[in-house]
Amino acid sequence: MNQYQTNLKNSTDIARRVAQEGMVLLENNGTLPLLKDSRVAVFGIGQIDYVQAGSGSGTINSEYSINLLTGLRNNGKLKVDEDLAAIYEAYYKSEKSKQSESSSSFLELSPKIPEMPLSEAVLANAALHSKIAILTCSRSSGEGKDRELTRGDYYLSGDEEDLFAKVRVEALNAPGENAAKYILGI
Repeated sequence: MNQYQTNLKNSTDIARRVAQEGMVLLENNGTLPLLKDSRVAVFGIGQIDYVQAGSGSGTINSEYSINLLTGLRNNGKLKVDEDLAAIYEAYYKSEKSKQSESSSSFLELSPKIPEMPLSEAVLANAALHSKIAILTCSRSSGEGKDRELTRGDYYLSGDEEDLFAKVRVEALNAPGENAAKYILGI
């Protein structure tokens, strides 16, 4: 290994430890840690269209990366609502196909996929089959692309606020023991 190569195993272990130590749990009412075989419904396009790193000097060239949905599936301890996941995956594929394949500068941010509107039927089905809702959104920033104190940038967009409100209402209205607990992952 030359001086410019990294030890992937060592780097991965350090990154994992830093992430664990840097997490902040705002409130935990018995939701975490998730129990084995917990059924989870993952909401928000950020589960697939996540931000690995920023632009410019915030860019990371990694050997591999996975999104949240794949990570939850690979975990093997949780049961992802696959009906809901399939709806999100189809939507993502459709929206991504509408974007041009231009080769942008490493300083450019990738275009954001808009949040997916959800029908009441999809929400009700997810609430019926999952006791835990994980809500996601994602943002990117980098050199010359700092966050702005506006809706849809630093603050939630109207679509994200709508999604979060709908999931909350559906979770609270789920029958009996199916009332969901929720986790917000940004």
